[in-house]
Amino acid sequence: MKVIFKKSTVLVTFFALFFSLFPNTQVKAASQFSTGYDISFFFQDNGQARVTHKIALTNLTPNFYASEYSLTISSDKVSGVSGSDGLGTIPISQKSQDKSTILVASLNQKVVGQNKTVKFQISYLTDSLAIKRGKIWEVNIPQIVTSENVSSYHLLVSVPDSYGKIGKMSPNPEATEAVNGRKNFTFTKASIGSSGIGANFGDYQLFKFKLIYRYKNTNLYNAKATIALPPDTEYQSLYYENLDPKPDSMEYDDSGNYLASYNIKRGATLEVIAKGVAQIYNAETSLQKPHIWTKQELDKFKKADKYIESGNKQIQTKAKELKDIKEIYNFVTSTLKYDFSRLETDSLGRRGALQALLKPEQSICTDFSDLFVALARAKGIPARGLVGFAYTDNTNLRPTKVEGLIDTTILHAWPEYYDSEKKHWVQVDPTWGSTTGGIDYFNRLDTNHFVFVINGTESTKPIPAGGYKTSENQTDDVKVEFSEVLPEQKSKFNILLDRNIVVSGFPGRGKVTIENKTGRALFEGSLAIENSGVVGLINPEKIGTDLILPFETKSFTLYLRSNSLIDFKSEKINMTLIGKVGLEKTTIVAEKEIKVRPFFSVNLEQVILTIMLVIVFVSYLIPRFLSPKRV
Repeated sequence: MKVIFKKSTVLVTFFALFFSLFPNTQVKAASQFSTGYDISFFFQDNGQARVTHKIALTNLTPNFYASEYSLTISSDKVSGVSGSDGLGTIPISQKSQDKSTILVASLNQKVVGQNKTVKFQISYLTDSLAIKRGKIWEVNIPQIVTSENVSSYHLLVSVPDSYGKIGKMSPNPEATEAVNGRKNFTFTKASIGSSGIGANFGDYQLFKFKLIYRYKNTNLYNAKATIALPPDTEYQSLYYENLDPKPDSMEYDDSGNYLASYNIKRGATLEVIAKGVAQIYNAETSLQKPHIWTKQELDKFKKADKYIESGNKQIQTKAKELKDIKEIYNFVTSTLKYDFSRLETDSLGRRGALQALLKPEQSICTDFSDLFVALARAKGIPARGLVGFAYTDNTNLRPTKVEGLIDTTILHAWPEYYDSEKKHWVQVDPTWGSTTGGIDYFNRLDTNHFVFVINGTESTKPIPAGGYKTSENQTDDVKVEFSEVLPEQKSKFNILLDRNIVVSGFPGRGKVTIENKTGRALFEGSLAIENSGVVGLINPEKIGTDLILPFETKSFTLYLRSNSLIDFKSEKINMTLIGKVGLEKTTIVAEKEIKVRPFFSVNLEQVILTIMLVIVFVSYLIPRFLSPKRV
């Protein structure tokens, strides 16, 4: 909000007061008037909002008076405009300009006389502040520009319970109240500060995806191809409905990426299709238990790398000027300027953090992300880059672009840093924080960011989906859309023990294999081994399985033994796998019968081997006992 006034050549003075939700409006001082604001945003079930501005305008000078009030709204979807003051209805003119709406109200009551106050209000409907995307309602109120001379300021955001429970809201409201089927959030100028208001309502977001990875082995020998699948993170859970063909092996790297490997014959072409649903959680509670990062592990995310020139003198100098990670974010968002022309020409390629710092006006999302990561690392804060899909219905406000890969305009890059107090990674989006007019993407990242890969220990690897092509005309490799339903997937794990017989009194070794037959990962896993008979048959009794990836097969060694040389029985071995799949605890039980037999009752090969071992043992001991002793 701001005051602009003009003194006319006659006794009549013209005054215009601008309230703006449009970030590019210029601000001018208005010391001649003091203003109090009471603004409410009353949202309906369909997303439409009734916005009401109640203004108390006090004249601080005897030489001027206010006759008009102008309101600029950053939307051309405005209707139902009305206004009133103490004398009744006030006339309001309306016009559209550059996708915004300008309302000009002619006041019935003039603010004449020093310390005189006039109260009036303007109300309108808009469809642009609340949008349901998938399963999430997003409420975004852009930055409100206020006059320096504000006597009071009060803002209310009211949403119906049909929007769902509050997930994340930034900034935090000063008060929250549930009344008559609605949730009311109250803010003041102090609580809003210089940011807009952003909130997500609903439990989680769902994205249905189909990703195609292509690889051609042009070598004269067989080769190994490794692709990076979207991983589970603290706030992202994957439901893989199919991975065709199944990989020869699965593993995860130091950054947490899921890597599927295939053996490809020379001259052959591989095409892998991954289908499933990604669940993006909408609250501070993690989907998975955060990994407890050691200092040695975190140090890997503080090092300089290609495009992340954190050791450069200029970046080091700038990092020293910034107090903390929030100041780093604010510096990047306020300094770099998004260059939309690069979306069309793609002529510069990935520039890296240093070039982004030196030439801030030519930036795209990789520049915002690289500079944030480099400055954080130069400050000693672990940070890394993320690449994936970010849904936007307005590329002018929330642009996406990842350079260096063929046809990846639908992908987006954003960073995350490690919060040493909360012991977890925090995603931020400085690109969208810069382009959306003050919406806070530091304290609250929306549920429209779907991570494909984490570029942590290496700034360029792994390559995300969308970068595995055998020709430039392959444009169908990334398809992501909203979904309403989670797949009905029950955890299915096969637990197999390869040992059938144990020789009485002799140690034996077996291998237990866990096969994950579903497309969901198991976290915090442990395998308990129990038997109902001879004590000490199984060792160890509990195995930590760690993370079991989708479609992964893991094997562990068991040591089996019986207490007697003449045991002749069958033992039932119970194997219980316990862990978490998402937020749900999972228990899988398997049973295996093992025969315990004396050495003379097993097959001939084992008997002969046992006899030979006894003969060797005895032939070694007898000479030692029969040899004469020295005097």
